[in-house]
Amino acid sequence: MCAGHEEIVKLLLKRGDINTNTPNSELGITPLWEAVRAGHKEIVRLLLEREDINIYTNTPDTKFSRTPLFVAMCTKHEEIVRLLLEREDINPNTPETKSGGTPLRWAAGRGYDGIVMLLLEREDTNPNTPDILYGRTPLMWAAMSGHERIVKSLLERNDLNPNIPDPRGKTALELATSQGHAGVVQLLSQPSPSLSIPIDIKRTENLGRETPSQEAITESNNKRKIHLGDDGPRKKHRAPLT
Repeated sequence: MCAGHEEIVKLLLKRGDINTNTPNSELGITPLWEAVRAGHKEIVRLLLEREDINIYTNTPDTKFSRTPLFVAMCTKHEEIVRLLLEREDINPNTPETKSGGTPLRWAAGRGYDGIVMLLLEREDTNPNTPDILYGRTPLMWAAMSGHERIVKSLLERNDLNPNIPDPRGKTALELATSQGHAGVVQLLSQPSPSLSIPIDIKRTENLGRETPSQEAITESNNKRKIHLGDDGPRKKHRAPLT
């Protein structure tokens, strides 16, 4: 699997005594997991055609606890993600165990637009599942990272709840505001016809703070001051001639 020898894999799969689900003893990695990691799309396709691999498509490795789908997301193999999501027995919400983050949470936070779109095409993908370590949803991670296209994609899901707070009580709108992502703040401040739960844009007003748009502008200006210095760009001074 590691070397990607497709013809040899075909020959081996013709044998009736081949167990395609046998993991290695060190990491618990199955042939499917390794083919996904290496990006061997055709070998992944061959393995997925086997009926006896059905119950193993959600099996994580024993060291990293990542399913084949999670690995495909991490390595940005979009076509393999597509192949895996075509199977009904693939659970798109299975998290890795280190932080408890789902594939959608990680793809949203990393800015993998294409993979986010593929995951959201599955109706059973839960867009509201927070990771365990930080308690933040995919929308929160996309918003605080400034990934506008992903925020737009998430807002098109009518089952998205944009008002879920993290353990510190911050919503996606507030997190985007605190990071100075004005474009994301604008998206989250506008009514979205797709959402069954409207975005609570009055939340910060009720708390006696600036509006999200005002706070985002302030944060952006503060970052600019830090970058340039309080008095603007510093001029170089020549030493006096003696």
